[in-house]
Amino acid sequence: MKAHYNPDYQNILTCIFIPVQEWNSLKSEPSDIESAGAYQIPDWQKKIVLNRMEAFDAGLEDSLDLEEAMREIEKDL
Repeated sequence: MKAHYNPDYQNILTCIFIPVQEWNSLKSEPSDIESAGAYQIPDWQKKIVLNRMEAFDAGLEDSLDLEEAMREIEKDL
């Protein structure tokens, strides 16, 4: 049995069916995503986030709800 790809009505891939043996093989192999160092955040990014959190806690920075943030992002695209 080979892999079977299922696109939706817009021809966008929505799922893939693979043989059980192949699935078991994939599950047993460690991936980069699961390895310890895969998501190391650089110190400079941590500092930016901490500064923003402190500014928000001090009332110096506003927040947006998700819908408003998405509208702002889409407007700039």
